[in-house]
Amino acid sequence: MPTNIRTMLSFVVALLAVAVFYFENQAGQGFLKWFALVLGVTMTGAIWLFPEAGRRDDRPT
Repeated sequence: MPTNIRTMLSFVVALLAVAVFYFENQAGQGFLKWFALVLGVTMTGAIWLFPEAGRRDDRPT
């Protein structure tokens, strides 16, 4: 995945995680707000850590 798409996707995921954290905090939720924040951080890290699956051209036909 190109770096500019990863960056944009990371920004959107982080923004959504912070928005969910804020609204769950306003609703008075204890566990769910932290779960959403940790999930957003984990998803953003996974975008950068794990390579995308690709086709291997060196396999025999």
